[in-house]
Formats: sequence, structure tokens, C-alpha cells
Amino acid sequence: MVLIAYMAIATLITVVFPLIYSIRHNDDIALYVGLAAASLILFIAIGIAVAEWVRPRAHVPEVRQPIDPTIPVMLFISGSFFYAGLFTYVTLKSGLFFRRVGFEGLVERSLAMPIYELVIHRSFMENATTLLCATILLLVTVRLRPFVRIYAILVWLAIFALYSAFVIANNRFQSAILFFGISIALGYAWDATKWRRSYLVVAIAAVVAFSAYSFRVTRNMRDEISIAGCVHPTVLDPTLTAMDIYHRAVADPHLCKGSVVTDIMAQIQAGPKNGTSGDLNQDESAKRVLDSEKRPWDQRLNSLGLISAITRPAFSTGFGYGAFWVEPLSLYYYYVMDRDKYLEIKKQLRTNPKVYIANHYLDKRIADAPSSILTDAFANFSFVGFILAGVLMGTALGWTDAVLRSTTSAGAAVLAFFLMEKLLYTEKEMLTLVVDLMKFSPVPIVAAALLWRVQLRRHPPANESTIPVSPSPLIL
Repeated sequence: MVLIAYMAIATLITVVFPLIYSIRHNDDIALYVGLAAASLILFIAIGIAVAEWVRPRAHVPEVRQPIDPTIPVMLFISGSFFYAGLFTYVTLKSGLFFRRVGFEGLVERSLAMPIYELVIHRSFMENATTLLCATILLLVTVRLRPFVRIYAILVWLAIFALYSAFVIANNRFQSAILFFGISIALGYAWDATKWRRSYLVVAIAAVVAFSAYSFRVTRNMRDEISIAGCVHPTVLDPTLTAMDIYHRAVADPHLCKGSVVTDIMAQIQAGPKNGTSGDLNQDESAKRVLDSEKRPWDQRLNSLGLISAITRPAFSTGFGYGAFWVEPLSLYYYYVMDRDKYLEIKKQLRTNPKVYIANHYLDKRIADAPSSILTDAFANFSFVGFILAGVLMGTALGWTDAVLRSTTSAGAAVLAFFLMEKLLYTEKEMLTLVVDLMKFSPVPIVAAALLWRVQLRRHPPANESTIPVSPSPLIL
């Protein structure tokens, strides 16, 4: 299931959406067709082949001496709840529950946080989906005492409500990953061999529908904060437009406490006064400003955009052969050895390979651009990088699918869910993916160690010994 989900997302991100962009904008269609074909053959097809080869050969951990799950599961659930509480506290304290404050503003607020608060904030963002998926697996496949089960369900609902609200407000792609992850976790947890394909179709349709809705809500939240300065429940209306939000803000100047005039509202009000157009009224000024703030969806999802821009200069002047990974990695060296240099790099937003790629080939400074695992792989190794990306992702996906299909260790499943969560972020560059796997692994590793000997019971043999947990009947 995780293989199918990843390849579906990867095909959209690295083939379908870039082609749509090139056709809609008549932008070097021949080059885009060639890059999309290379992605389909050298990346996606090779990834599927490698995953199918790895899956039956992967080592899948098994529990040979299971333990009573009550204490480790209680510790895991309580730890998750405490972790979520700490995240809520430091996030609200730092004003980062809504992170769409611009790259510069986000860096400034992050650097102002004590290091332990930043670690809590960032690591929970990167691990919450793993914790939620692991809890689903425990609830469905582990014999738990009734009070443990009820406690786990309540904590799961609380964390899900918190994290889903956070991702819907901030990151549309992350919200899709959350719901994909939950659907995949349910599919692996249930003995659904007879209807798994139909379940997957329904799950994907549901996730796509909810993601489309959450995308609209996220956009409404961003627009309302940018225009009015606050958020109201009306943002949940998917039919709302930026002009609707503007009209509501004009009709009620005290809509937000403090009545702060946002930058966008100031631009709108200044339009008619500047006399740029003699007959330009307030609504026309608002439409012009709001249209200038929009970023077309096909541009946001065009992960081959930077690759297409650097293809000709890269073949002319040469590829990086790993050079575009040196500078981003030096950030961690400077964090320990030269704090001033570290702060300089962070404030200048030079923290990922695509910044250096654009600067080297295009002599252009960027803060962000749509990307994928192919972006830095191509800039470093040309089309061989596509093959390397396919082998890397295929190996990881094959192991993840094998473990989630048949492991009897809850701890091993936690590690597999963590890897799954990171793999599904197809917008991340290769270096970012590898660094994130190492940087955010401590929490999953601790959870895996705690739950390693907790046995998952999907297809227990009839004569298998069990761990007595309660004299009363339990729901599996």
C-alpha cells in the first residue's frame, strides 16, 4: 500500500503536474516531455522494480518472546500525550501555530526560540503522523486491557485534533500526508486481504477529497490573516474567495482585535490614492493586489521547474557531482564550530541544495522553489541521479512495505511508519530526506525500543502461546 501511495504521488508531482504546467504556459514543452519521460522510466519504473525485488528479501523482525503490552503501551501513549502538550505550549508561546509568516519571519522566530523549544516544535511536526499511525496499529492488532484501550483512543483523538488543525492551517501537502498515512495504517492493521484493493481505492478517493477541501481551507486561512490579520470560522467555507474576505474586512474594520492594517490592506488602500489609473476604484485596486499575491497551483506543483531551468547550463558547464550537498551540510558544522556563521546562513535562507543550484547555474537567489528528490539528484549526477533516486526510494519502500505487511514487532512497525512518513514527502530533495531521517529519528527510535517486544497479532497460529492480559473478553 505504501508503495502504491508513493508512486501515485510521485507520478503526479514529477510527471503529470509539470506537463500540465508546460502545456498551460507553453513553456519549453519538448524539454518537459523529455524530463517527465526520464522521471517515469529512470525514477518511478526503477523504483517499483527495486521495491518489488527488495520486499520478499527484506529482513522482517519477529517477536519470539512477547511481553505483556500494558506497561509499554501506557508509557508510549502517555509519552505521546506529554509530547503533544509540550508542542502546544512552545508553539503558542512562540507564535508559530500559524507558520505562514514568510521565510524571513519564520527564521527570525525560530532563531529566537531556545534550542530545546525549537527541537520540540520541529520534531513533533515531523513525528506526529508516525505516532498516530503506530497508535492505530496498537489499537487494532494488540490485546489491550479495556482501560488502556479507552485511554489510547482518547489520547489519539486529542493528538489528531491538534495536529490536523496545525497542518491544515499551515501545509496543504502535509495534511494530505497525514490522511494518507492514517488510511495506510488502517489498511495494514486490518486483515483485509480480500478487499484491500477496493479499500485502497476508497481511501485514496477520500484522502483526495479531504485534501482538496483542506487545501481550500488553508488558502482561506492564509488570505484572511494576510488581508484582515486574524482567522474566523468562516474560513471553513470552501467557496470563500480572497475578495469575499476583503469585503468582510472592509465592512467590519474592527473584525480583528487591535484593528491592525495589514500590508496587503495598506497596498489596496494606497492604490486609488497613487493615481496609477484614473478610474481605478477600491475593488479594482483590491483585485489587482490580491491577484499579484496569488501563486498558480500548477506553478506550485511543478517539481521539474528548477531542473528544466538548469538543464542546458548544466550540460554546458558540468554537473555538481556532490558539490551542491557540501554547503547545506556545512550548516551543521557551523552550528557547533562557528555560531555566527551558522546564524548568517540561516538568516540568508541558504539551508538547502536548491538555493545553491539556482545560484550556480542561474545566478539567481531564491528562498524556495518547488522541488522533489530529483532536484538535487539531477543537479549533481545528471540523469544518473534519477536512477540513484529510484534505487534509494525503491529500497526504502520495499523494506517499509515488507515490515508493515508482516512484522510482529510493534517497535519495528514504528520505525517503518517513520520511514513511510518521510518517504511520502515527495517534495523534499534527496539530501533533505536523508538528513531528516537522521535528524528526527530519536523519538521513533525511543518508541521502537519501548515497544519492540509488544506483539502485533494479525494472523496468529491456532496453537500459538499468548500473554494473559485480562480475564475478561477483549476486543481485537
